[in-house]
Amino acid sequence: MSYDSLVILRGEDLRYLAEIIYRREAEVIKSQPFNSSIERNKFLDDCKVTYDAVLDILKYMEELYDKYVEDVSKGPIAHQMFSYVEHGVNVSLQVVRNYSVRVSFLTKLQTHTDSLVAELHHLDSEVATDVEKLAAKAAKYNDVMIKCLENYKNPVSAAFSRWVKSSRMTFDQLLKRYMPDVGYKGSFESLEEAQKIEVYDEILRASGRGNIFKIDIKEVGAAAVLLLAAGIMVWDIFTAEHKTETAFRDAAVTAASISGGMLGDVVQAVVRVALADVVEGATYFAMGVGLLVSFAGAFIIGAFAGVILDLIFSSGGTATLSTDGIKCYVAPMPDGAVLARQISHDKKIC
Repeated sequence: MSYDSLVILRGEDLRYLAEIIYRREAEVIKSQPFNSSIERNKFLDDCKVTYDAVLDILKYMEELYDKYVEDVSKGPIAHQMFSYVEHGVNVSLQVVRNYSVRVSFLTKLQTHTDSLVAELHHLDSEVATDVEKLAAKAAKYNDVMIKCLENYKNPVSAAFSRWVKSSRMTFDQLLKRYMPDVGYKGSFESLEEAQKIEVYDEILRASGRGNIFKIDIKEVGAAAVLLLAAGIMVWDIFTAEHKTETAFRDAAVTAASISGGMLGDVVQAVVRVALADVVEGATYFAMGVGLLVSFAGAFIIGAFAGVILDLIFSSGGTATLSTDGIKCYVAPMPDGAVLARQISHDKKIC
């Protein structure tokens, strides 16, 4: 498992990364064999919505920071919240290599941010204990996002990934293996969101990456965004030792090469190449969808991709995923992490 640490971009560099990714995704969409210009434009519009979501949330937080920058009590808290969002946007652009999954992440991040900002607006600066609590909370969430960037694809968990693969463990079996370690039993799907995050965090600890998501979650939207982030981290560990992304990307592209392919057929093509020896049944199907939607070097273009990944991470991979009548297109995705490193060194990408 190769490892290149993710760089953290800020301000105009971060906006530039979002713009470059959007442009390249739009080029890929335009190259697909759509049946009509109406269909193509719908996909292009969805891609643009994701790009706009990045710009909107960054502008929103910059305005918040500017509002309170001179406030001795609220200014530092606004800065931590702004930093939390900035790091979250870095995660969305460098880790999430699918625009529909990215917009799902950004929507969750916006909902949580709205809750934190509401607390800041209503904060009584004269009550020192309340100021300290909100400052500590904002700093903790910011720290979680920083750790996500620092630990994504960290080679420290390589031995753990090899053990998972050699044990022929499915994703849901991996979760069930670690549920008792944090005091839970039964099905993963029946747990509350905060409890699912605990399970994911325990797997991260066992893998050597440490506890990243150890935080008391109370605000509206917090659990949703952290559940997706934690799921992405554990998914990276789970899939690290499977066959190279090139093999199942090629299988997917072939299956969807002529005017799109039926989603079920494309998934089966991927599974046969990448996962046929380790999963079966509902999990067999869910894993194939997850690889193709998220981190397999190819992506299913379509608004439903984010919904599918949410289902996998919330159910542990056992959710029933219907693909009846759904046509999909598959294409190489821009690598935000590579682009971010280029921007940090050269500032301009041709």
